[in-house]
Amino acid sequence: GHAAAYESWMGGVDGNEVSYDRCGEMMTVKVPTQLENIRFFLSYQCNFMYWRYFMWNFAGRQNDIQGNGELEHGNWLTGIPFIDNARLGDQDKLPDDLKQNKGHNVFYCMPLILGLIGLFWQAWYTRKRKVGEKTVDDPVGIRQFWVVFFLFFMTGLAIVVYLNQTPMQPRERDYAYAGSFYAFAIWCGMGVAAIIEWLQRKLKKESLVIAAVIGVACLFVPIQMASQTWDDHDRSGRYTCRDFGQNYLMTLQEKGNPIIFTNGDNDTFPLWYNQEVEGVGSDQRVANLSYLQMGWYVDQMKHDAYESKALPISLQPKHYMNGRMDYAYVVDIVDGHPISLENANKIMVENDANIKRRIFGNTKEKLWFYPAKIVYLDIDPDEVVKSGTVDAKEKDKIVSRMNIGFGGKRFLGKQEIFILDLLASNHWERPMYFATTVGKESFSGINDYMRLEGMAYRVVPIKKDPFLANEAVNTDKMYDNMLHKFKWGGIAENPNIYLEENNLRMVQTHRYMFIRLVDALMLEAKQARMKRDYCEMLRWALTSNDSRYMSAYRQYTSVYYDNGRLANKANYSDSTLLAHARVSAIEMLGNKYESLSNGELSEAIANYSKQIDTVAANQYADEREKRAIEVLDFAQKVLPAPQVPYSTSSFMMAKQYAELKQYEKAKPILQALKESAIQHLEWIKGLSERHQKHFSVVDLYNEQFSIFHEVSLIEETAKDPEAEADATLVSQYYSLYKTLNK
Repeated sequence: GHAAAYESWMGGVDGNEVSYDRCGEMMTVKVPTQLENIRFFLSYQCNFMYWRYFMWNFAGRQNDIQGNGELEHGNWLTGIPFIDNARLGDQDKLPDDLKQNKGHNVFYCMPLILGLIGLFWQAWYTRKRKVGEKTVDDPVGIRQFWVVFFLFFMTGLAIVVYLNQTPMQPRERDYAYAGSFYAFAIWCGMGVAAIIEWLQRKLKKESLVIAAVIGVACLFVPIQMASQTWDDHDRSGRYTCRDFGQNYLMTLQEKGNPIIFTNGDNDTFPLWYNQEVEGVGSDQRVANLSYLQMGWYVDQMKHDAYESKALPISLQPKHYMNGRMDYAYVVDIVDGHPISLENANKIMVENDANIKRRIFGNTKEKLWFYPAKIVYLDIDPDEVVKSGTVDAKEKDKIVSRMNIGFGGKRFLGKQEIFILDLLASNHWERPMYFATTVGKESFSGINDYMRLEGMAYRVVPIKKDPFLANEAVNTDKMYDNMLHKFKWGGIAENPNIYLEENNLRMVQTHRYMFIRLVDALMLEAKQARMKRDYCEMLRWALTSNDSRYMSAYRQYTSVYYDNGRLANKANYSDSTLLAHARVSAIEMLGNKYESLSNGELSEAIANYSKQIDTVAANQYADEREKRAIEVLDFAQKVLPAPQVPYSTSSFMMAKQYAELKQYEKAKPILQALKESAIQHLEWIKGLSERHQKHFSVVDLYNEQFSIFHEVSLIEETAKDPEAEADATLVSQYYSLYKTLNK
């Protein structure tokens, strides 16, 4: 949160403990002192969030990676070594990916110097003027100076005061101060006039030649700036915004007027653009959760848009307009018993005054409440299959009732109330999706009913196996979407494409989706090969009270699900494992077996196990692994390095290649990660002791050391010729690792 980020930036806060009443609950918080707030204002809000951006424009910029105070990301730079190295460590020893970053721009402070000359020249400029019989120096310059100065100040530092920005901003905010930089550019232009006037005064001669020579010489400044910044302002051949927006829409079911919930700018506006301009997905409804907190937007959802029909919302404007139902407190008026979603929504809308009085006491505030912490939605499997939400072959897996719990949530926002209303009134007629960029806290208790199909999770009435480490994946649909429907923004076709940090985040998100798909395919392959033995373990777990069998089931299940936590008894007790064994058995056999006892289930599993065709299972596993390799190869083709540098998550791709016995394909990824890690580690080793103590350096060293160590372990497993030398290097780097982490 903001408080933790504030304290981290300040290196600790003394502050004062202050208590306050939050809806009847006494809370204690630490409030910084006035002196600490002033220090934060000067060091973060003024220096880091304004002067740093100012220096980007008039001195130079380290790179285009968003900085949060690190030595290697997003600082201002001059290009003058003794200044930069003293502030940020030796810049010549930075890793190649940072030195070659297209956002690395050096102006040698020339625009800054020119602007300062112009600033002082204007402030001190005087003009001869006759006053009666006398000729006096009229300080006309200072009057003009204040006009430009207040333009500079009011569009710069005054905005800093107005915004009162919190630490850890989601993106760089330099655009907020563009007016201030324009004002300083006026002084840069005046700097040229100042030099011309000064030289003419020194030479005691007014000459057009002098003005022309100085003007041409000063042109070197904007030419230098343009030469440095051209490559990181060149968007030619880049179509990531359009194509990645389409990828969200292409994830959705083609028919049925699907609905997708998005969250921010980057997962919403590209979708709207595609619908409005490209005519893609015009029958699909994009609903932004941030906007759904406002009544006027909820009202828009109740009208047709393009070819998309109005959403089936039962809420009326009198319920959500003009500040009504902005949030509803989650209270339990049913003694812990779950009630139907329809009834819960109805009670919330009625907002009974007597119940409110019982909950909140006599208050004049307009408060709303949600009447239960657990609600349920009864499911009609035929409706679900008919809408295409679930394939007919999975009909037996559909739950008869979706249980939706709100965990420890104290209240629901308007957007969550909207989702719950839509769940109750939709009757599975329109497929519902959440973009992968939406935080899990926005899923309103339906996390267990999400299935990944590309760039969105589909809501399905099939409960995710609780032992799966991640959300369930529909591998066939996701494979088809990513390999046959998605577009890739011209990245592979343009080796010189510029992908700044925001674009790279979107690209890395797509690369991570490939990793998720491959993980799911590999898990399906593993489970197909292990299924008969797993059935045997299930059979014993359901009927035996012997702790040895439960221990064996624990270990086998840990491997079967690729979930190392299962091996730890502290995470999953024997009773939890037994409950899971029952769930797992019913999932294999179908929901019609729910009423059987554990003993009967064990017998049914034994019969099911006998029907498993081991040859067919192995063939299926081979096909899944072949498809996994195909996905990895395709990811390398459409998101190639060096256009898309290998990041920390790319290590998973190398690991997957290695596990699929494709080490030669893993090798280039491992090599790139290893070289980058070594360069980072060597740069940190070469820093002064003062710089090594910088708060970000330890985290960076730990991250890069971990990557290098993991790479060396994979090399050792694959019997790579470089494994021994790299293991020695790991030992050498470990000594500094221990020193930094004392």
